[in-house]
Amino acid sequence: MARLNDCVPGVENENAVVIRALHPDEWEAYKKLRLEALLREPHAFGTPYADAQQTPDASWRSRLEAVGSTEDARMLFAERAGILVGMAAAYPKAPGAVEIVSVYVTASERGRGISRRLVETILRQIAANPLVTNATLTVNKGQCAAPAGAAHDVHLGAR
Repeated sequence: MARLNDCVPGVENENAVVIRALHPDEWEAYKKLRLEALLREPHAFGTPYADAQQTPDASWRSRLEAVGSTEDARMLFAERAGILVGMAAAYPKAPGAVEIVSVYVTASERGRGISRRLVETILRQIAANPLVTNATLTVNKGQCAAPAGAAHDVHLGAR
């Protein structure tokens, strides 16, 4: 059972959730979590599980390399005790705007604020780029943690 402080920034314990990017060498952990997400929550993603299963291993690695080499894209992961338990990404949508996508938290970790931490961390990182002024997160029907069918825009302030 998780303790209340498991997701509180600044509180350290061996079970704390860490939000971080992955190194391209960690592509297998990314692949495992992504396939789990596609299998368990297919309505929340644009890629069918069967298609993702056929993705060559080199592509999983190159996705992590690509997102690590740009100013306006992010892919972050939540990790507890060395195991990935969540992910979220942001990609350019239009000039000055990004879309937050692929938000997923494993079933056993839901309700602990992990998706909120992932999205907030991405927003903080994106806000550091003066060319990005807007971020959008769309929630599909069936995702019970947010109003179904809602699109949430965040304006990152005048630059």
